[in-house]
Amino acid sequence: MGVDNSIFVAAPGLAPTVKPAGMDWNAVKGGSTVPLKFNVYAGGVEKKSLTDIKDFKTAQLAACAESALEEPVEIVSTGGTTLRYDTSQWIQNWQTPKVNTDTCYRATVTFADLSTLSAFFKLKR
Repeated sequence: MGVDNSIFVAAPGLAPTVKPAGMDWNAVKGGSTVPLKFNVYAGGVEKKSLTDIKDFKTAQLAACAESALEEPVEIVSTGGTTLRYDTSQWIQNWQTPKVNTDTCYRATVTFADLSTLSAFFKLKR
């Protein structure tokens, strides 16, 4: 979840429920593993404890459009991995679902202070 293709919302704001106009989709093949990587800072101090992360979820969008509604789903990790801090960043290996047509998702991490970081994905067949 990089800076150019993700959206940060400071607390107490809510994560976006639609992809912002003009933001490109992160396109990946459905059924593949996507490493979601990010850093957490508070007051210039990097946060490395699981207590700094409140929640990590994906939501399937009703359509691949900027105004599509969403249906929350749990993140499925690859190979039994879990959200972890790995020397310089947080990593969550997301096992994307296999799809028969283009299907869009939003992945969002919610931090302990209730700020969020979201990225939008278009899964390809």
